[in-house]
Amino acid sequence: MKSRLGYFFGGFLVFFAGMVAWLAINTATSTMEGMQRVKMPGRAEITLPLGPSALYAEGADHVQCNAVGLPLRATTDDVRYSLAGYHGRKVYDADVATGGRYELECTGEKPFAIAIGAGVGAWGVIAWLSLIPAGIGVGLAVATYARRRRRISPIASGSKQTPPITPANSSGTRASS
Repeated sequence: MKSRLGYFFGGFLVFFAGMVAWLAINTATSTMEGMQRVKMPGRAEITLPLGPSALYAEGADHVQCNAVGLPLRATTDDVRYSLAGYHGRKVYDADVATGGRYELECTGEKPFAIAIGAGVGAWGVIAWLSLIPAGIGVGLAVATYARRRRRISPIASGSKQTPPITPANSSGTRASS
């Protein structure tokens, strides 16, 4: 019996990668649905936790925002998302020294929303990176198939093919026609 471990490990890697991608997409969707959103242009009160936060523009390309008592930095990251019915891009970063309520004022070309949260881009990267073990798993299964096919093939091994023994003729000789 030729080894089938390559199929097992290849299948396991594909299954594992699928589970990681599923988890990443579900977590990203949950993160997006749970983000605080405010309609803009205009003013709105937002609540921010202590630590880093990101502001995402949904429905507008060019926006200008200011927050009273909170410095906003234009982002250098090119983080965009389109998932669960939300489409946006990261426009500002904020390091919140004191969690609490802040007054946010934004201007823009047309009505849009500002979504506030963090970690949206990381889950997308994890989902894409899960393609690596999936590719390795498929490659391992294909290599195992090719290796097993080469070993089993009588032409590849150089042996002559013997006629099959039929149940009616179990003596090992060929049946006469």
